[in-house]
Amino acid sequence: MEWLSKLPLSLKRNNFEVYHGIPANNELAYTVYLFPDDPLIEILLETSNKSIIVGHTHVSFLKKKNNKFFLNPGSVGQPRDGNPKASFAIFYTEKNEVKIKRTSYNIDEVYEAVIRHGLPEFLGLRLFRGF
Repeated sequence: MEWLSKLPLSLKRNNFEVYHGIPANNELAYTVYLFPDDPLIEILLETSNKSIIVGHTHVSFLKKKNNKFFLNPGSVGQPRDGNPKASFAIFYTEKNEVKIKRTSYNIDEVYEAVIRHGLPEFLGLRLFRGF
């Protein structure tokens, strides 16, 4: 926990920024959820001079505007968009191109690991449904 608490709340590069939840440099960065239909996304695409990558919701989506994008790559381990496949994104920085990918994995094995480690069963069951 000490190591995690010392990590930065964002990663900023020349043409993109990465945040856990929303673009913020305080606790909002990891406590506020942005879902695909949130109007803040359009505002950020209009006002930011960089592309933005977020997570937190485990719901994958990609929105593009004015040669910028707003991306949530989804989740490899706990997808919450109704698709049980692992979701991730590949960002080709040289081309400023993003692709969301989905892949199957052994959900039974992960479910068993969830149970074996004493985690709540619903965390394992949601893997089969993708939410």
